[in-house]
Amino acid sequence: MMTKLEKQIEAWHDKSYGPDVNKAATYRKLLEEVGELGEAIMLDDAVAIADESGDVGFVLAHIVRACCPDNPSLVGVIKEALEKCETRRRFQRR
Repeated sequence: MMTKLEKQIEAWHDKSYGPDVNKAATYRKLLEEVGELGEAIMLDDAVAIADESGDVGFVLAHIVRACCPDNPSLVGVIKEALEKCETRRRFQRR
């Protein structure tokens, strides 16, 4: 079940892009936002870090929505990553 925020992102994505997403341009936007996040981190600017982290998350959500039809949810792919990490951790403890 999608969260309210995920539904809002989905609606924004569909209204803004529909099926016509330029994946290369979206990737470039992600790199731009990650660069801005890096700059905020280097400046130790907590307000900018929060702002840029939100921008990175939003662009990532957009990429997931555009590129992952089987799981078009950023929260969903993060949950899968967490499960993978937990599985590795349990395996490493043995």
